[in-house]
Amino acid sequence: MRILWAFPDVRDHLRRCRAKAVPIQKRSLPHVKQVLAVASGKGGVGKSTVAVNLALSLAMHAEHAPRQRPRVGVLDLDIFGPSIPKLMALEDAEEPRLTEGKPGAMVPLVNHGLPCMSMGFLLPKSQGTDSSTDTPVVWRGLMVQKAAQQLLFDVDWRDPESDAELDLLVIDMPPGTGDVALTLAQLVKVEGEDAS
Repeated sequence: MRILWAFPDVRDHLRRCRAKAVPIQKRSLPHVKQVLAVASGKGGVGKSTVAVNLALSLAMHAEHAPRQRPRVGVLDLDIFGPSIPKLMALEDAEEPRLTEGKPGAMVPLVNHGLPCMSMGFLLPKSQGTDSSTDTPVVWRGLMVQKAAQQLLFDVDWRDPESDAELDLLVIDMPPGTGDVALTLAQLVKVEGEDAS
């Protein structure tokens, strides 16, 4: 970069580009107070298991009376290998319904008192099985990015009975630092993230 910076034309062009760039504003997820991401650069190390167990354990936090327990949800952002449906025994569940009104947001499926959303709920069932978690997803960057954005911003995490927000959303990330991780890092305020 230093070599390119030495050329006045390149330097002027880079300055103009930076001046025109619109900074992306990170935002909170609708009806979610805090976000915690479970991530690793390697696959098969137990991210999904940790995410589910962490969410269930926090939802059952012993300090709180049952009515005051924190509302915790889990979001499976592993677009290519969703495992939350299997871990939460929701493999055979119907597709999530949409909220009334425009635009309709997806309503998470619930098991063990834990609201869950996953790409696995939205994929067609694999041939010869009753499961959608084995359905191959062959998507490129922008499609993956859009799917991640929809799972992040188009889910209504409110409690249907009390209208209460989620206190914490635990996100099960895919392995590595690909499109999904970049989308989350660029668009969402995540707990523990350095504010600078």
